[in-house]
Amino acid sequence: MTSIPKRPLLAGAALAAMAALAAPLRAQLAWTPDSTASRPAAMQGHAIAATDTGLMLFGGFPAAETWEYRNGAWTRVQTNHAPPPRVGHAMAFHPPSGRTVLFGGWIPGGATLGDTWVFDGSDWSEQTSTPAPPPLRDTALAYHDRSVGLVLFGGTDAQRALSGETWVWSGFRWQQLAPQFAPPARSGHAMTSTPDGILLFGGNDPFGSLADTWRYDGRTWIRHPHRLAPPARADHSLSWDSDRQRAVLHGGMSQNFGQAVLDDTWEYGELGWRETSPAVRGPAILDHATAYDPGSLQVVLFGGQAWRPGPGGNVVPQPVDDLVRYAPGTRATWSQVTTSFCGGYQALRFHNMPLLGSPEFRFDAPVSPAFFGLPFVAFLATGFQPTPLNLGPCALHVAGTIEPLLSLSPVSAGFVVPIPADPALRGAQLHVQVAGPESSPLSGFQRFGLSPTYRFTIGD
Repeated sequence: MTSIPKRPLLAGAALAAMAALAAPLRAQLAWTPDSTASRPAAMQGHAIAATDTGLMLFGGFPAAETWEYRNGAWTRVQTNHAPPPRVGHAMAFHPPSGRTVLFGGWIPGGATLGDTWVFDGSDWSEQTSTPAPPPLRDTALAYHDRSVGLVLFGGTDAQRALSGETWVWSGFRWQQLAPQFAPPARSGHAMTSTPDGILLFGGNDPFGSLADTWRYDGRTWIRHPHRLAPPARADHSLSWDSDRQRAVLHGGMSQNFGQAVLDDTWEYGELGWRETSPAVRGPAILDHATAYDPGSLQVVLFGGQAWRPGPGGNVVPQPVDDLVRYAPGTRATWSQVTTSFCGGYQALRFHNMPLLGSPEFRFDAPVSPAFFGLPFVAFLATGFQPTPLNLGPCALHVAGTIEPLLSLSPVSAGFVVPIPADPALRGAQLHVQVAGPESSPLSGFQRFGLSPTYRFTIGD
């Protein structure tokens, strides 16, 4: 599949004005406080995992409570067994077994823990494994699809030494891995599962806070240098928004040049990091927890440590019970608006959603074989208003911009459409259709084929 050079979707004041007329300015990304009365008590250092039924929370000190978040409501789960109270533990869902796994943490003022617990949806059970990671706190755990296991990295051990070890939980035992490359030892970092592997950012080392980005691909760790990245920090949150195909990072504390509690939000997508500008900023917070809730298609943040006025008006650190949801004001959508097609263009395949500022909105069109396997030309038609144009047995429904693509593949044509970060485009409806010559090795050129028409709403 060969792509045309990326070109701006909208070029010139006329098209921008048309976009503004097609879609009046709409709400943008925002952190929205949730006033749900029933919720866990104020806490920090807890963990939240996204499961196959919702979200699950455990921990915080001195509580040893298990909570579920489903359909916008928190419910406390009464169990016969539970891990001891702790903070700074790691927790993630293991899809193959359908269980949530918890490891480590520490008892404030007491021991660093190295126990492993599994929650099956109704009760906790402690697991034993030889070998196993050493007792660790402020470590991180995330699922890796290729490894079919939960990958654990880093943390602080019982002697307060930083760990740079990588371990994997297979569902019933731990195994230490020996990747060729790995991030430097650290703690207080954050990790999340993505379609391309496990994403890791930040943490603390002996010299301060870190701002490096790493990805684990199932064999080794790969550092991703970026010209633009979040400032150094630790004790932040990082969650994968599967609807928008973005990793969402929020908050934390920077130990460099004094201490600063952060309230910024960053997203990691196709081409790296970008800072977002939500209409309502999230809280300045650390030691909180976030997870993506597939039921509401939102990232949910709960708890943490915030610096707020205490007795006498002095600003002091304190655990909070904040419940905040991060969601786009305008959600990106797509739908097929015509079912008619000509020839082999029966459907287009879409790889992501049209998000404001996305450098690569990707899709491809499967086609009939070209002239004896030689290159062929396909055409992409884009526009804000569909305008049917009768072409005999076919109908070109999209008028606006038509761009050619020279494809070296005999079976598909791939398209990359950059979407500018222009607020006037928020909520705009973009129509796309693909046309191209169709042929067979025996008869040569037969006709131009046309795909069905698709409508996209550009979202945040």
